[in-house]
Amino acid sequence: CPPCRQFTPMLARRYQELKSLNKAFEVVFVSSDHDKASFDEYFGSMPWLSLPFDDRARKASLSQTYSVQGIPTLILIDSKGALVDRNGRQKVFDATFPLTLPDVVDAEVRGLTLEGVIDAISSDGNLSEEAKLTGYSTVVKILNNILSNPGDPKYLMLKKSNASVQARIGNRNFVKILKLAGFQETADAYKCGECPDTAKLRDVRDVVSSLMMSLS
Repeated sequence: CPPCRQFTPMLARRYQELKSLNKAFEVVFVSSDHDKASFDEYFGSMPWLSLPFDDRARKASLSQTYSVQGIPTLILIDSKGALVDRNGRQKVFDATFPLTLPDVVDAEVRGLTLEGVIDAISSDGNLSEEAKLTGYSTVVKILNNILSNPGDPKYLMLKKSNASVQARIGNRNFVKILKLAGFQETADAYKCGECPDTAKLRDVRDVVSSLMMSLS
């Protein structure tokens, strides 16, 4: 339908923006096309997932569950399938919408806790007490810089080639603390999204700061 064709490119741009901010946001296209050829042509322009066109029973069930009356419709649900908003077409474009989304969790720390990583550092016989304090203080400084300078790209990326970074947080467990705070790792850097979860950053900073005080 014409409204769908107008809305889809706008949503695609917003989707890419949210992905670039490292936000946990996914779209699943549920088609109302009348035939597979139309579905294939339309879905080919989309950067997200789709319910298989042939799964008409599930499509009908979803439409009934979320009271879909017309298209395009964008239903927002959380990771457990609970309804967040039936009128997602407007909400997803709100300037504050990215702030409501959690950051994507790096695979290396999925299932880990901050306390568990700290325990691993404490029991690491290859790290001197000085190296531990240096690593912790560096993590706190990195997080403080982000919290004190919101949105400043200068503080959102650490290059792996930086000798100081390697010397201070070269141990993987310090990197894991940064990842638990919301950093992502690329081939050449550690990056924090442009719209980070400041509550998470603050919580990690506070725990590590308290630990430093107990060690010094």
